Amino acid sequence: MRPHQGILDSDFLPIRRKRTYQKASLLKRFLNLLIDYMAILHLSILVGVLLGMVFVILEKQDLVSVFENTYVSIVVSGIVIFLYYFLCELFLKGKTLGKFATKTCVRNTSGEELSANDIFVRTALRLIPLEPVSIFLGKNKAWHDDFSSTIVVDDF
Repeated sequence: MRPHQGILDSDFLPIRRKRTYQKASLLKRFLNLLIDYMAILHLSILVGVLLGMVFVILEKQDLVSVFENTYVSIVVSGIVIFLYYFLCELFLKGKTLGKFATKTCVRNTSGEELSANDIFVRTALRLIPLEPVSIFLGKNKAWHDDFSSTIVVDDF
C-alpha cells in the first residue's frame, strides 16, 4: 500500500457515467396529452365553479355573463392551460399527471432537468393553435419541444 494514498486518488473516486435516455414513444406522448387534457378539463370546471361561487358571494351575478364571450373564455382557458403545465413541470421536476402515468419526464437536450426559463418557453409555445398536431408532422417532436430544446424521455 502506498503511504500517500488518499481520498483523491482515482481508486476511491466513483466512476461517473453519463446517463442515457430513451426517447418516449409516440403512443406515450399521445397518452400524456389525453391524460393532461382530462386534468385540465377538471381543473377548468373547478375554476368555473369557484368563480361562480365568488360572484354569488359578492352578489355580482351579472359578471357570469362576461364568460359567455368567446374571447374571454379563450383567454381564461389559455391561462388555465399555461398554469397547469408550468406549475406541474416546475414543481414536479419535468412531469405532469400524464407523464407520471406513462413514466416519462422532460429533459433539455443535454439530459439535465429543466430551468424555469425552459419550462416557461415550452409552456408558452403550447398555446399556439394546432400545436398538438405538430408532433404528427414529423420526427416525433412537437414545436414546444423543438423550439425550447427539450425532449420527452422514459423515466427510470
